[in-house]
Amino acid sequence: MASQALLAPPTTPPRPTAPDRVFFPSPMRDQVARRKSEPTIAGNFMAKYREIQRLQRIVSLHQSMPERRADKQALLAKISTIWDNAQKQLLISEQEAMKAVQEGFKKLGNPEITEIYLPGFDRSDDFVSRLIDCAKDTQAVLIAPLRVSDAGKKGPTLLVTYPSGDDLQSYVIKFTNASEIGASHIYEAFSGCLYDDPRFSAGFFVPEMSRIDLKSGLHETTAGEISELTPDQTQAFLNVLKTIAKPKDPEDTQLMCMDRIRGPNLFDAAYTQYPSFSQEQRKKFFERLGRLAMLDLILGHTDRLVGVLETGDGYALDDALEANLGNVLVVPDAGKPAFSLYAIDNGLDRTLINDETERAKYLEFLKALFAKDDPYTDLAENIITMFNSALSTQIDEFESSDHKSEKDDVVNVGTINAKLKDIRTDLKGLAKESLIKGLKGMAEWLRHVAVPKLWDSSVKAKALQGYLQETNPQMLEAIVERLKGVFA
Repeated sequence: MASQALLAPPTTPPRPTAPDRVFFPSPMRDQVARRKSEPTIAGNFMAKYREIQRLQRIVSLHQSMPERRADKQALLAKISTIWDNAQKQLLISEQEAMKAVQEGFKKLGNPEITEIYLPGFDRSDDFVSRLIDCAKDTQAVLIAPLRVSDAGKKGPTLLVTYPSGDDLQSYVIKFTNASEIGASHIYEAFSGCLYDDPRFSAGFFVPEMSRIDLKSGLHETTAGEISELTPDQTQAFLNVLKTIAKPKDPEDTQLMCMDRIRGPNLFDAAYTQYPSFSQEQRKKFFERLGRLAMLDLILGHTDRLVGVLETGDGYALDDALEANLGNVLVVPDAGKPAFSLYAIDNGLDRTLINDETERAKYLEFLKALFAKDDPYTDLAENIITMFNSALSTQIDEFESSDHKSEKDDVVNVGTINAKLKDIRTDLKGLAKESLIKGLKGMAEWLRHVAVPKLWDSSVKAKALQGYLQETNPQMLEAIVERLKGVFA
């Protein structure tokens, strides 16, 4: 069981313990996890707070830069000189170093940048550390350090990448809700089990995450350690964060922090990686998508691979919808002819969790679907149709973008279409059989392994259930209903 480190007074009721990260530990999973960037944002609260402070600073600095590259480089060189001089004066005293900083920004004559750095600089708890951190900022803004994505109903999602010394800071911050947090734990648990099962050889991964509940002050690290922040700590974090972004939905009071997975989504992988896949790799690609699609279907994730539509009196597969190709990343294994799939944005449809009527209708849809002689062919054909539709839409959007008139981008559209020929051909051929194999394999695994041997009897599964019972009991009830109703 994950440990707790409660900072609140003893009279405070205990918070729920986070579930163990997977049902069974996996050396293979750990090996892949180590390939990712250093998880600076995923550590304890103070690490997050310092990182968010720095992100706020370098985003402000980047926004203050002139547009012309030569002008930007000249200004950054002057700022670097200020920090260099200050560090030399530090050999004498902190007072002399502070004087060098003040004189340097006065000479710079840029009030906007001066305002980023000088206020409170001399009152820093650790003057030397802040001086060293600020000296790295000029390197960090050589590229845009932050991209804000407003795609999807939740969010926004902050995509952060910037150089820091010899390292590359790369992570994701997302405003979300308790439903997505709980669902992410569920996907992570099933991900670990699949990777440990020798019959599958590989399943899919879920990015490691930590989180802060901005309403209750509950903080959870990737190691599953739970702590409670003081009101002052939570407010300080909010004060810095609100200068960068605000949630779309006021109810989204959870802040999810994850390592950024360096790999293309399904659309980009379809024309950059897929053409070089061997025949066997292509079969594995669709088989793994089939496994993930089956889990999505059962859990109620309706924004990835399977098209399910509410019909008024129930639910049905709908080929008129499109796959969300952005919710799966394809990461090549370094030095090997292999790849890993990462499932991202794993929030479940909240209507299928919180609305008892819709939840019951969805369960009846699942039961009716799996009562058929061959539900897997119907599902595979649905996935293929949705995948093809999504590819066409992405190309259409690219062609109609603001870059259409630029010669290079017009050529790129033709190049992309040519490179998509392989996957489009396979969507008419081997994809169906491979998807069916993955769908059926996951269903059989859920029926014979996951439900009776893991969900019902595993100590770590019980920990996950206990966590959901405390944080999102309706989600737990819905998941149990579907697992037992379809596979028991």
